[in-house]
Amino acid sequence: MQTSHDDTTFTLEGKAWSNAYPLEELPKWLAFYRHQKERFPSRGTLTTPILRRCRSWPTSSGSLT
Repeated sequence: MQTSHDDTTFTLEGKAWSNAYPLEELPKWLAFYRHQKERFPSRGTLTTPILRRCRSWPTSSGSLT
């Protein structure tokens, strides 16, 4: 999965799909992927890189709480 962001949005891209979201929703998506990693540990090879890349991005409020 590929990830990218700019000042207002972030994009997640899979092999056959792509979605852009407001940067304010990043904490919600990080929580989703953390939950997926807990529920499906064998899929951690997919979720860990996403979490690692996205955690350093600022939200519009400046934090990822």
